[in-house]
Amino acid sequence: MSLPRDVGLHPETKEVIKAGIGRFGPFLVHQGKFKSIPADDPDGVLTIGLNRAVDLLAQQGKGRAGGGFGTLKELGAHPEDGKPVNISKGRFGPYIRHGGVNATIPKSVPVEEVTLAQAIEWLSAKKGGGTAKAKAKPKAKTKKAKEA
Repeated sequence: MSLPRDVGLHPETKEVIKAGIGRFGPFLVHQGKFKSIPADDPDGVLTIGLNRAVDLLAQQGKGRAGGGFGTLKELGAHPEDGKPVNISKGRFGPYIRHGGVNATIPKSVPVEEVTLAQAIEWLSAKKGGGTAKAKAKPKAKTKKAKEA
């Protein structure tokens, strides 16, 4: 038997699920998305069946697009450009996201109570330079400049 091996066709997408061993251990792959097979799983990479593979793929992961970070709530479209305004979950807590601009949600405001109007206000404050940045220090003079 060689790896990666075909486990079977996914019942919903009718695409092949494969099992293999990679640098982070045993895994499943379906539609280009990888899911680790837990070390304590009784079915190993060589014996895992289609039902168990589908169950593992359905579980939400801890990675970038999994349970860690991502969109919590969609507030609606921004009135200026129609792009979506979302509440996302990040490393330092929830924040407002619109295009390439991110704005912090104040700690005093519960995430469930954030409105589109508040989000637009926080985004505009962020775009307008809500925080002052330190000016660059002048460069130190070189030895040649001092001698001249």
